[in-house]
Amino acid sequence: MLRFKGLFRVAFLAVVAAFVSSLTQAQVSKPAARKKPIPVHLDLETGTFTRGPTAGADGSFSYNTFTTFDHQVPSGAVADDLGTAGSGPVEWITAGTKMGGESQFVTSFGFDYCSAALDTTLGGPGGAVQVQFREGYTKGAANAGGPSGTVVASFVLTGLPANDVCSEFSGTYTCYDISVSLGNNLFVLRDTYIGWGWKFSDLGTDGVLAKTFPQLACVANCMGPGPDANGITDCIDRYDSAGTYLGTISFTNQGTPSLVIREAEAIASLSAIYNPTASGKPANPVRTTALTGPPALGLSWAIQTDCSGADPTKNVLWALSLAPAPFFVVGEGWRLVDVTPPFLVLTGFAPHFGGTATWGPVAIPADLQLYNACWWVQARCGDTSPFYTNALAQTVGSF
Repeated sequence: MLRFKGLFRVAFLAVVAAFVSSLTQAQVSKPAARKKPIPVHLDLETGTFTRGPTAGADGSFSYNTFTTFDHQVPSGAVADDLGTAGSGPVEWITAGTKMGGESQFVTSFGFDYCSAALDTTLGGPGGAVQVQFREGYTKGAANAGGPSGTVVASFVLTGLPANDVCSEFSGTYTCYDISVSLGNNLFVLRDTYIGWGWKFSDLGTDGVLAKTFPQLACVANCMGPGPDANGITDCIDRYDSAGTYLGTISFTNQGTPSLVIREAEAIASLSAIYNPTASGKPANPVRTTALTGPPALGLSWAIQTDCSGADPTKNVLWALSLAPAPFFVVGEGWRLVDVTPPFLVLTGFAPHFGGTATWGPVAIPADLQLYNACWWVQARCGDTSPFYTNALAQTVGSF
């Protein structure tokens, strides 16, 4: 059943022979086609694939993105394991260490793969794989409850660009370099020990091995076992479909499944008193403060206003605006925020009972449309003699 191509034939035959003697099921590896993988981009928000050399842009946002994990130097080999028949599918997990130092908000990831499935443009199902990201993963750990660590994101990718005929691992296949954009929907992957999971999710015409499989990337420049700068060693943990640890394998300097992670840049959350004055008119009383820390994605946000001295039967009114617009109102003080559309985005009110009232707490969604957003929020203690307080100028960040 096994066929090998290229210069690595002897080495790979030796590797496979060792696997057959040591494991209940064998894994196989062979050199990939020497042509460069075809670039393809998947927008997960729309489910749209874009093929060709322009694929892979993160889009235009109010922040920069940076590569914080780069394991994609090709070794020239591909590898495969049991597909969806019999005792499969098998999941491979590669252990590494992510220390990017950015926001830890993942905006996109990418990997190289090959597929012998019939492409969707030709009426086929395309390629399929499930990829997972784990925090706190420990390589070679045999846990009763499955792989170690915590799954923070899992993606079932189907309809992937594939091949011009339906084949198998030992037949013909086409290779791709895919980037997967999350759009405004992020997931958080902290700088820590991580696990990158590849679950084989289809079946080749041989009825045994998957027809979509990873292209391997070098560990330590394909010169040794590692660990390299990504904390990766030249080994892969195998798990069955129930999460049972099956053992650790190595392709002897041919690497592990590739992975690239991009994150939004780290942006500091800010909250500062905004209370300008002009023309000799007095500034507003400083009565509105941040009850929580500065606004950050995924965290709670709240402010409080002290309306002491105001009519206890009335409400405090809050306005959150995307623009400041100082305007003096006789008898009330400075209205500091723009309350006209489209700048006014949120309002609130609450009884103050002649003391302090709170707006919130509310959770700021983990939505990158809000990242690096700036707003101004102000309170007005309303009664027969209403008065404006200071405003807060705030920026939504990551810490």
